[in-house]
Amino acid sequence: MFFIPLFSGCWSAVPLTLNEIQKYISVKEQSFTYSNYKLVGVSANSLKKMGFELEKILVFSEKGFINASWKGTHVSIELISNTPSLTTIKSKITTDQFGREHAIEEELFNNIRSTLDQGIYPNLRKQIIGMIKVYSAPKRDSIVIGYLRPGIVITAKSKQKEWTKLDLGESVYGYILSYNIKQSN
Repeated sequence: MFFIPLFSGCWSAVPLTLNEIQKYISVKEQSFTYSNYKLVGVSANSLKKMGFELEKILVFSEKGFINASWKGTHVSIELISNTPSLTTIKSKITTDQFGREHAIEEELFNNIRSTLDQGIYPNLRKQIIGMIKVYSAPKRDSIVIGYLRPGIVITAKSKQKEWTKLDLGESVYGYILSYNIKQSN
């Protein structure tokens, strides 16, 4: 993959091999000279400004994931820290009716770039108000690795007293307090 500077703080990756071209066609990708954590907050804020409801946010030191939806349109974002100050954002936006939605992906990246260019760095805490905390271990003092929208359907792997272990996808497991679980049929 070859990186081309677009403008301040943004790089675009140009695929060179057949494998890279296939990935590029299936997922929109851009790199930014900002930390993973800062870009999770900016991306979540951009999605909310576009009218999307955040469903799942996971944040790790070197990776992040965001899922959101709005009226039959579904967003999946993966953030990967290449270095402490270079993060690649991969997005895939689909609609129930038309499949892949490239125009909305472009709008999302334009919103992210615009927010960064204005020097606005929305705090992730403001984006997660009302969401359920997901912990790395079944203890209240363990690291919070993510947040879930109340009412989201997710796979529970096991229940231990007051904690429920969840399969969050991407080979990631987390724990929430069991009183947040409403069993479906």
